[in-house]
Amino acid sequence: MYSLPIGAIQLAVITFHFLSCVNSHHSLYTSSVKPFWQKY
Repeated sequence: MYSLPIGAIQLAVITFHFLSCVNSHHSLYTSSVKPFWQKY
């Protein structure tokens, strides 16, 4: 039924989720946290 093992699919989903979280946190940091610390 599945061409790939369930573990490989879960690993890919977790990796993609981790990268998207890191990317969003990085953009949030550069857009809000950095100006916030420069302000004070």
